Amino acid sequence: MLGFKNLFRNPAITIFSKSKLLCPTVTPLSFALNLHKPFLPFQLQHVPSYAFRSSRPQEKMIPGSIPTFKTYDLSQSMMQGLSNMEIYTPTPIQDLVIKEWFKSKRNIAFAAQTGTGKTLAYAIPLIESLKREEEKAKTILTVPRRPRAVIFVPNKELVMQTQEVIKKICHSVKLKTVGICGRDSFHGEIELLDDGIDILITTLDRFEKHHNKHNVHLSQATHLIFDEMDTFLDASYEEQINKYVDIGIKLPTKPRMVFLSSTFTEKMKKLFVSNFGSGKDTFALLIDKNTHYNLSNLQHDFLHIAKLDKQQPLLGLLSQYKKYIEKTEGGTIIFCNSIPSCQSLEYFLRDNGYDSVMLHGDVPKKLRIQNFERFKRREINLLLSTDLGSRGLDFPWVNHIINFDFPKTASDYLHRAGRAGRAGRKGYVSSLYHNKDFKLIQELQDSNNEGRPLNIKGSAYETFQKKEEKKQPPRQDDGLARIAKSPELQKLVPADYIQFRKQWDDSQVAKQEHQGRVRGFKPGKDVDKGRLKELKKKIKMPKNERNEQRKFIKSIQNRIKGLTRKIRTRGQENGAAGKSPSKARGRGRSNNFNKNK
Repeated sequence: MLGFKNLFRNPAITIFSKSKLLCPTVTPLSFALNLHKPFLPFQLQHVPSYAFRSSRPQEKMIPGSIPTFKTYDLSQSMMQGLSNMEIYTPTPIQDLVIKEWFKSKRNIAFAAQTGTGKTLAYAIPLIESLKREEEKAKTILTVPRRPRAVIFVPNKELVMQTQEVIKKICHSVKLKTVGICGRDSFHGEIELLDDGIDILITTLDRFEKHHNKHNVHLSQATHLIFDEMDTFLDASYEEQINKYVDIGIKLPTKPRMVFLSSTFTEKMKKLFVSNFGSGKDTFALLIDKNTHYNLSNLQHDFLHIAKLDKQQPLLGLLSQYKKYIEKTEGGTIIFCNSIPSCQSLEYFLRDNGYDSVMLHGDVPKKLRIQNFERFKRREINLLLSTDLGSRGLDFPWVNHIINFDFPKTASDYLHRAGRAGRAGRKGYVSSLYHNKDFKLIQELQDSNNEGRPLNIKGSAYETFQKKEEKKQPPRQDDGLARIAKSPELQKLVPADYIQFRKQWDDSQVAKQEHQGRVRGFKPGKDVDKGRLKELKKKIKMPKNERNEQRKFIKSIQNRIKGLTRKIRTRGQENGAAGKSPSKARGRGRSNNFNKNK
């Protein structure tokens, strides 16, 4: 670690790393943790890594023992695309997936450590397969609104990142790639789909909106790919994934389905077995031997904070790494467990002279994309993020991760740490922790000491989802139905009350039917009228605010026009149902108009 001898002279702070205890003059770690037995620093198990390309590789310099992409019989245009990206040798997971892809037509699920090239593991054989289909058909197969491959990812940042990677290869292979994630307007995305599409990269929510409005169809799809499967399942997208898997099974094109993740959980296993069975004829499961291990090229350092305040220790940590980050032209990502923590930390760092950008769910869509692009272009080298930024994002120059709030699960720790040390590069992970976080640290220590993978049970996404479900009020069944089901309640509740309640319920139903029959009660129309009143209230504001929010007001005015037109046409349709044909045409005006015309 970079000269921590003079870091934090406060005895309330204890630091240990993977190799030795640092700051020997501070309070012993066992005392700071209030433990009777000493807590020894652990050293990460050395896992042999594969050969990575250098900053300026040359194909001639690659030893004969290392496999190259020439062994897979790829097309000349594909090889040219990889050469333009300066990629010549596959990683172990890429080697496994590409061989299986061309060997059989089975569905594939694979898992590997973060930063090991999982995106290219499916992108290379996917693009090669689509190009071979065109060569076999001897024509271009690009069709509007009907992609031949759909890639689902959890968030819009991953859509943009994946699209950029695939476009670099598709530029030489001549295939069209489109990403839809809400970055453009809804109508703008429809125009992109109308121009023709081979590979569509999207989020599940955005795809469902277009799919429900018949803007995109799966009738020509030959490949369905689900990236970051563990994130999807932790975020409760299981029902939607099962829906599209079921659609894919029933399609006449029989698309190959590919699932990939950095971790392999029991929930994923159940999903695969329920949809494809446990047989090997239809499904191939490829798991890298280093999955669920920490990356061996990262140095993990833990800073115990005895007090609640973590902001001052964070400043010391940033100042110690500042010269290293500037020298290596690297970057730092600071992870927080909640949005308020992320926001308060941003204000604190700004007051102390550190420029940063934020990435979390409450950042407006346009600003979130802008922040992502600024950090990607290295305009700012400090990113504050919740666990939203811990999944799949690839910033190769990032070499320092700080867990300002210690992660809640081992899965979150692996994903956060995996943002540094991409493709075998050197990196550091620094974690600030309190006594309550000791259980997870003990699990990390045991995993490395015993040489076994971490036990992945869930993540912060899953924990948050469970809390939200608890907040929702329980469904209340009809009182009479519950009484009818329970003989015990029937003994307790008087028969007179049951009879009265039944008569009262019947009267309410009759009252609603009477309103609909006599007064022309129209539920749909009344709902539209209510929306219209709400929109008109929004426009009522002082002149100063009206000048500032012209675009906002204009959009509301357009919605008001649409609603009034909808209410008017519904009224005309209901009136026309009870009138004669001549009167329904507006007193015969349309008839005369047609005659004169």
